[in-house]
Amino acid sequence: MGKTMRYDAIALILCGLIIAGCSGTSGGNIVREVTETEIARLNDVPLDTLAIASDHQTYSYILSKDDKEQIIVGDIKSLEYDEVGWLTFSDDGKRFLYGALKGKKWAVVIDGKSGRFYDSVAALKFSPDSGKAIYIGESGGMEFLVVNGRPQTRYKKILPPVFSADGKRMAYAAKIGEKKVRMVIDGKPGPVYSEIGDPVFSADGKHLAYRASIGKKEFVVKDWKAQKTYGLVGDPVFSPDSLKLAYAVVIEAFEHVVINGKEGKAFDVVEKDSLVFSPDSQRLACIVKIKKEYAVAVDEEVGETYQMVLKDTLIFSRDGSRVAFGIELDNPKIKLQKFQYVVVDNEMSPPFDVIVSPVFSPDGKHLVFTAEKDERMSMVEDRKVSGTYDLVKPPVYSPDAQWMIYRAKKGMKLFSVVNGKKHPAYDDVWSTVFSPAGKYFAYIATSGDERFVVLNGNEGKKYYNVLSGTVTFLSETDIEYAVVELAEDKTAKIIKVVEKITGK
Repeated sequence: MGKTMRYDAIALILCGLIIAGCSGTSGGNIVREVTETEIARLNDVPLDTLAIASDHQTYSYILSKDDKEQIIVGDIKSLEYDEVGWLTFSDDGKRFLYGALKGKKWAVVIDGKSGRFYDSVAALKFSPDSGKAIYIGESGGMEFLVVNGRPQTRYKKILPPVFSADGKRMAYAAKIGEKKVRMVIDGKPGPVYSEIGDPVFSADGKHLAYRASIGKKEFVVKDWKAQKTYGLVGDPVFSPDSLKLAYAVVIEAFEHVVINGKEGKAFDVVEKDSLVFSPDSQRLACIVKIKKEYAVAVDEEVGETYQMVLKDTLIFSRDGSRVAFGIELDNPKIKLQKFQYVVVDNEMSPPFDVIVSPVFSPDGKHLVFTAEKDERMSMVEDRKVSGTYDLVKPPVYSPDAQWMIYRAKKGMKLFSVVNGKKHPAYDDVWSTVFSPAGKYFAYIATSGDERFVVLNGNEGKKYYNVLSGTVTFLSETDIEYAVVELAEDKTAKIIKVVEKITGK
């Protein structure tokens, strides 16, 4: 059953509601045409166990009675177990799996069908394309991967699998014995090595690489083929276009970066896990050590040296023309005190106690990061400090760079800051999502016992709960989400809500 409600901005202001919006922070008043479709009406359901899939229609909840638990997914009711948990929906929302305990044995139920019982199960998940439901089973001291209910080869130990981005390929490390390990790729076992690193797929899924060793010889394996051996080898990194493979190696007393088999310039040290390709795949940066100081090398050109370059802060702008990174220096005035800075275009930001998550805008014109000083947090954009808060979440940009949004907290209230302007404060605020072209943004907010979707600064209809805490843009002007509404007869209605932006 569905019903459509068209909210006119003037009429709603007159009746005291804010649906089409007059909170007025960004985007102006907009008209939201809302269609509600009731999915289910539930009696005596523990709402804290209620979950919903990404299709905003497939729901589940857990019932407990007499020390037994039962999970219900839509119209499918499970058997009674001693415990159920780890419910996971596939990305397309069409499949589900969960763990079920009976006595001391665990099974995994996939799409309503129970698998075998094992001593333990772990790492339950679906492949990105939703085609494979996998988990690690353990029985008699041996571990094995189970794919769509079918157990694979047993090993002494296996690590959780890694999928290619499209979900069509899968790889995992399997331990056979002491210093005997292999990579299993697409179900096919690879050669046995003394040690192997994590598998890395190229973005297009066509290539796979990992670090391996035999005795004291280390090398990278790419597409089943072992590359040149060295004394030490770092983990491999693919360029975003999948055409380049880079990793650091040790040759005698120096370290080099190898790109597609070609050894580059010698450095004292190439910092572990510091290799970063530009988004256009044309440039490569890394952190290097020169004597007792550190620097960033871009295409092997070494920049200024510092006491410390912070790992996981090195980034390129989207077009690769700009580079930013964090550094740490001693405070010359106070012994043992250190300050952190962000360096971009060879210029340093003001000093902070801690800097986190530098981000370039999509057009590369702006750099923002969160920073902490004297136990207070701020957002810094292009060296300008904005606001002082108890907590600041990392910033997000719209695809067209029109909006820069972050969440902040003062006292017990949270709010979004949109292009430097503070939105109304709520008891809680979820992360922001953008429309495909970036014209609109939405987030979920909580006020008291009610939750609602804020669209370009305009509050929507209030409900008891917005399930999963997510909103999906179906198009530039259409959003979808699922809610719970408590009816007068105390039942809980699960409703799929579709909103269409029809004008301002």
